[in-house]
Amino acid sequence: MRYLVVLALWIAACGQKDAPKAPAPKSEAAKTEAPPPAPPIQAEKPKKLDGLKVTLPDGWKSEYIADSDLWVFQAPLADGRSSTTRIGHAPTSLPNAADAYIEHKKKGWVQGTTAEIVTQEPRPGGFAATLKVNVGGTDPNPKTEYHAVFEVGGTRLRCENEWIPEDALRDQVAALCRSAAF
Repeated sequence: MRYLVVLALWIAACGQKDAPKAPAPKSEAAKTEAPPPAPPIQAEKPKKLDGLKVTLPDGWKSEYIADSDLWVFQAPLADGRSSTTRIGHAPTSLPNAADAYIEHKKKGWVQGTTAEIVTQEPRPGGFAATLKVNVGGTDPNPKTEYHAVFEVGGTRLRCENEWIPEDALRDQVAALCRSAAF
């Protein structure tokens, strides 16, 4: 019997610990406070690039890489090699002006690398530029690159080719990037 009395007291004590407490009465000041803020609006996911359309120059090959949401284009060269152009999403941290873009790129380049803007054109929400890049600052033959950051159908894109050995190829790369549309 004694055991049952102890058990009953213990159950009653535990029940009181876990019992919900009545809310304290609100003061007049608390009644006029603003409601809690609304949850933050989630950023819209970027549009998938699988539906991106481009005008592919003759002889070029294209591949969509779904895992990276990236298009890769291969241009055949006369010597059997190929030159690669990529179109993918441009992060919002990527500058949309050519000079600022070069400064951003320099952070990942070999120390001493320089870049000169050869041509530049405005694009919706950004730019397109042909650069002469001197890796390490000591190369007697700087390489030609093409970089563009722009918007198409509300989607911010980056189009890049980091090795363009011929002027005719540069024109094809620029035309490919300009042709991007959804």
